[in-house]
Amino acid sequence: MSDKKKSSSDSKKKKDHTDKVKPPKKYDRLSARLERVEAANKDLIRSLESENEGLRDLIQDLEKQKTAEATASPESNQSSGKKCCSGIRDFFNPPTGSMSMVQVAVTAVLAAVVLGLTIFKLVSSFQWRNAINDLLAEPGIEVFEVDRVGFFGKRIIGMRDPLAPEIEPILQKNHIDPAKVELILTDYHSLNTPYAKQRLEGDGESLEKLRDSLLEVVTKFAETSAERHDEDIEKITKMILDARFPKEMETVEIRFQEGIWHLEGGLFDPAYSLFKSEAPAFLVRGTPHWGSLVNLTNAETSELKANIESIDLFQKDQDGNFAHLPRLKRLIRDYDAVCKSSKIPTPKLQIEIRGESMGSFADDIQQIRSSLVADGNISTGRFLPDSIITGTGESVEIKAILKLVSLQLN
Repeated sequence: MSDKKKSSSDSKKKKDHTDKVKPPKKYDRLSARLERVEAANKDLIRSLESENEGLRDLIQDLEKQKTAEATASPESNQSSGKKCCSGIRDFFNPPTGSMSMVQVAVTAVLAAVVLGLTIFKLVSSFQWRNAINDLLAEPGIEVFEVDRVGFFGKRIIGMRDPLAPEIEPILQKNHIDPAKVELILTDYHSLNTPYAKQRLEGDGESLEKLRDSLLEVVTKFAETSAERHDEDIEKITKMILDARFPKEMETVEIRFQEGIWHLEGGLFDPAYSLFKSEAPAFLVRGTPHWGSLVNLTNAETSELKANIESIDLFQKDQDGNFAHLPRLKRLIRDYDAVCKSSKIPTPKLQIEIRGESMGSFADDIQQIRSSLVADGNISTGRFLPDSIITGTGESVEIKAILKLVSLQLN
């Protein structure tokens, strides 16, 4: 009020000053016009003066608030600044009956956002409703609770049979991203479902496989035990035979299999006969099989005899000498060695001559006999009288062979 009184007194002083100081005549017409305009717009001038006074008051209030902000806390500064800005905005932007273009645009954008969120929520709710229905319709899947996680995520709590289908394909079928879904599912064995029947069949197969595996293990254990038992028996028997027949066991291998003793190798007489007669008494268990144990005396004497009696004594080489006499001497020497090792007497020797027409062969027979006894390995008294075989009815070449006579082992 004091400020208004001062302004009115100032205006009166100006008016008195204008009355005292008269302007020049050239300005009389202009001043008269201004007076007429002032008289016609007194109300408008008064309203402008009152608005100027209001602006002065607002400026003074702003200066006081600015001074108070320097000493006040940040929170009070913020609240006072908001009040000041709202006051200025209300003063310079008084409410009107019409909206601006910016307000219309902002309102339209907000309405579009709200509409989009509403449509998104509706579509999402429909998708989730269909997905939950599909999960509940699937046997072996139980859904207890569906919670929201964040703005877009979900959490599903339930149970799932290990044989039931996976959850993710069902969610994808309903256009739901499995990455945004947290699944908390407990495994359980469902009842009265195809999976329960499948599990029973699988359990039956598992039991069958378990039974087969147990039988296999027991069989292998029995076979292993039997093999170990056989190995132990074989080792013990070998030790006994090595102690009783040390020389014979150097050339004999013994193997125990399925209750039968398989003997392999060879022995000369009389060791062969002795071993064959006495060895069964030292076998711990089982029966012997002699098929692979060879009597070397019979085998070698038979072979040597066949080779000796196959040589034609009259056959000569290019120089006119008897071709097979050196080989014949060597074979007789090997035959005598076998007889010595087997402790059997050496056989007698007899020259046998075959042919239809003999001719003169006495000198050849005497030369052959002398050549055989020349080395001293064959005595003259070992030869029997020559044997001459004729009258075969065939015209054949004369042939002489050396026969072994009175052999004990044929």
